[in-house]
Amino acid sequence: MYIIGSRSEMFDHVQAIRQNYSVHNRYDGPPWNGTSTDTNTWSITFALDQGLNDKAQAEAVRLAGGGSPKGSREGFQNYSRGEPVFMNGLDSSEFMISAKSDPATPVSDEGGFFPGEDYSSGDSGKWHVKGNGTMRVGFWYQTGTGSFNHKKYCGIGGAVAGNCVWWVIIVGE
Repeated sequence: MYIIGSRSEMFDHVQAIRQNYSVHNRYDGPPWNGTSTDTNTWSITFALDQGLNDKAQAEAVRLAGGGSPKGSREGFQNYSRGEPVFMNGLDSSEFMISAKSDPATPVSDEGGFFPGEDYSSGDSGKWHVKGNGTMRVGFWYQTGTGSFNHKKYCGIGGAVAGNCVWWVIIVGE
């Protein structure tokens, strides 16, 4: 199973999957409620930004301390048992994704971009796997919406909560 163990590994993971999906049509709008588009306004890969990194880390620590996630809860593709994500601010200058990664969440060892990722089934999985349809339209293919559609910077936060890790990704203009 592919385990992401540090903020820098998560940043590299984000870069790799967005790069891998760079040939795919983009998506404009919230998961499952937007539209496919040929226009790409976000950077395919992001520059690491220390200010966004600090914000993301502070949010991850807040969540690990028992805080509630901000934004809308989006289920793993097809309403399966996979880990959900929370998305906030797609139509603002900073878009945030928060998710709790549980080591008990099963991941198949077939067909993924990284070892352990299965993008062919969708019956369970880590929120950050390449094949999670919600993350595909919500982030991996995302090009933003409205006037705030030029994201090029990224910050990553991660904080341990028991056996789990709260991850936060913030992308900004």
